[in-house]
Amino acid sequence: MKHGILQFSSYFSMLLHFWSFSLVFSGGEEIVERHLLVDGFADDSDTVVRLIPPNGRETFDTSDTRIWVVDHSTIRSEYVAAMLVAPFLVTSLSLDSKDSGKNVLGIGLGGGSFDMALHKMKLQVNITIVELDPVVVDIAQSWFGVMESKNHHVIVDDGLKFVEKASKSGVKFDVIVLDACDEAIKSPCPPATFRNKNVIEMMKGVLTPTGVFFKVNVILTCVPYSISNIRQQLNFYNSRLATIAEKFKFAKLLERVSLV
Repeated sequence: MKHGILQFSSYFSMLLHFWSFSLVFSGGEEIVERHLLVDGFADDSDTVVRLIPPNGRETFDTSDTRIWVVDHSTIRSEYVAAMLVAPFLVTSLSLDSKDSGKNVLGIGLGGGSFDMALHKMKLQVNITIVELDPVVVDIAQSWFGVMESKNHHVIVDDGLKFVEKASKSGVKFDVIVLDACDEAIKSPCPPATFRNKNVIEMMKGVLTPTGVFFKVNVILTCVPYSISNIRQQLNFYNSRLATIAEKFKFAKLLERVSLV
């Protein structure tokens, strides 16, 4: 049951208007979350993260949640859980090895829940996130615990132009995540500029032979190889999904996820 809400900040950019707030659920354990909402998409939170008090003892009512720590190890969103599972499902990332030197590209940052969680899972994987709006980067770094590190970088740039430069320079990625939207009313995600054959072919061209490209809204996974026996492959994916969900403790979050 929702126990309290504290709205603490509002951001304007040339692209969107963002609201960030904290809320707490009671019912046994007190769970405090921070949410990012975007005007025009207020039915769902763009990002949800769990907050942990600095000393482990403070509560929502006795402490200022602005100083609480973001817990990137606890996933609060079905959507983010599905995004994290996708590259492991098609074995672009391994459940058993460190995947040292592998490269992940994310287009669109939001609150950084996906990429920071993956960074904690895979410290040796190089993760680059490209975000068009500098205000989004400010929000993610100020309120959602997004940090730069040796293998995690956020770049303010146009995602499509970044991929075009990668294509020309021969850079390859093991995982590409398209998690961006435009301002279209009917179909904002992914942006219209990414929904054409030439761009999809270019995305395919910057993948490694075992790489994967997946996009926002419906987790659509594209691999640069053909599948001869679709039914057999789906059976394999469903079995592997159960294994991954159990390993990552996502079983409850992913109970409504279907592979088609």
